[in-house]
Amino acid sequence: MRRGRRTTIGAQFAPRRIDMLRSPAYCALSLSARRVLDRLEIELADHGGTDNGKLPVTYDDFQRYGLHRQAIFPAIRETIALGFVEITEEGIAGTAE
Repeated sequence: MRRGRRTTIGAQFAPRRIDMLRSPAYCALSLSARRVLDRLEIELADHGGTDNGKLPVTYDDFQRYGLHRQAIFPAIRETIALGFVEITEEGIAGTAE
């Protein structure tokens, strides 16, 4: 009797479609823009894979993930321009006291 190969991952993962990985738009992404996508996927996982369109990721979140603060806005703009991200609600700067 032949048994099928069973694999288990044992943790959350973020699959990306191969056609997306092969796309000219994805190949054109800068490292900072890829990090933006990675951090958004982490936030989506933190929300149980739901709430897409309601993922609050702050500049501090991006910075802790390894993006330089000055690179965050251009990277977000790049992911929007290439069609990977849509901003559904603009954030506002806070004044923590």
